[in-house]
Amino acid sequence: MLHLLALNQYKELFCYGYCELLREFHIAITLLLAKTC
Repeated sequence: MLHLLALNQYKELFCYGYCELLREFHIAITLLLAKTC
């Protein structure tokens, strides 16, 4: 049971990190587009 809980927590952490990464990437792309336009 504890192992499953730890796995779920890890999954949440991974998804959060992924979302943060995507947001940073999106901001970078937007800035690049703003500079070229």
